[in-house]
Amino acid sequence: MSIIARLDREGREVILAAKELALTHQHEAVLPEHIMLAMLRDERLAVVRYLYELELDVDHMREGLEKFMERHKPSQPASPEQMEFHPRTQEILKAAALEAERNPSGKITCFQLMTAMLYELGGLPGLILAEQGVDFRKLRQGFRRWRDDQRKGERLGELELLENGEKKPAGETLSPHEAARKMRETLDQLSRGLEQVQREVVRLRDALSRLREALSFLTPQEEEREEDD
Repeated sequence: MSIIARLDREGREVILAAKELALTHQHEAVLPEHIMLAMLRDERLAVVRYLYELELDVDHMREGLEKFMERHKPSQPASPEQMEFHPRTQEILKAAALEAERNPSGKITCFQLMTAMLYELGGLPGLILAEQGVDFRKLRQGFRRWRDDQRKGERLGELELLENGEKKPAGETLSPHEAARKMRETLDQLSRGLEQVQREVVRLRDALSRLREALSFLTPQEEEREEDD
């Protein structure tokens, strides 16, 4: 399967938009900068929403890439038939494909595309983020956590539909890897729940111990009152 065929829906839309940018600006090939700008222009993308949550200046990032588009004047613009991926872009697609191997589905998402661009030495997308003081390693880890949280939210929504007697959307089948991953997550949740119950039991045991100790001080006083009577 080719790398392009492994892109998810959002990834395919971004690549198409990047090609349109390259043609509009009469560039010789699709560059990583085209892909990055295509992403940042679509605020519906999960990866862009995450950048906003980090309070990054997305507008400033877009402006920097748009200035690059205007200044980059190739000697031989490519026609639509000749438009191909620049060698830099090919390397980024390969790196994104390697990142995507961690996904049970194997699909390449915009998160993987963004991560691959961040690690390109000397690339403008990475330099623009570095200008804003972004820690690449933390950003990469944050991408994964945010993506996992979004998936958990989607699964909770599906559970609510099932509890309300509504049908799960048709056509959704789980691969063995996906089923195993969901089972691991369920077991992790049960484990965390058991740990919480154990902590609560310890807390109640400590409270009972303190109560017994308090009662032990009260009991002699009550016996003395009975003797006086």
